[in-house]
Amino acid sequence: GVSGGLTVLVSHFGLAQAEQRNAVAKVLELTRDLKGPYVFMGDLNMLPEDEKLKPIYACMKDTASVMPEPKFSFSSDNPEKKIDYIFVNPETQVVSADIPAIVASDHRPHLAEIRL
Repeated sequence: GVSGGLTVLVSHFGLAQAEQRNAVAKVLELTRDLKGPYVFMGDLNMLPEDEKLKPIYACMKDTASVMPEPKFSFSSDNPEKKIDYIFVNPETQVVSADIPAIVASDHRPHLAEIRL
């Protein structure tokens, strides 16, 4: 176990480019000085290859990277893109991840099992 606990950050980024850049900067600011493990997750409204996400990919692990093949989360009835994420700090072990075929909202759920 980790004595400091786990920090969890959740966000829903907007569609505006400037807002997305500001949101990424804020997440990096909030996670930069964290001492223990953390999870950052949410609907980021950006595809993995979006340039604006590069700083997050540079310092965090995308839990979806352990999936046998890429899965999409939006829209839930016919998923064609990945805009939902669960990131962890680099030292956290990702045991498994999935985006099950469940329609409960306009996005499919994103699951990740991690080990601290």
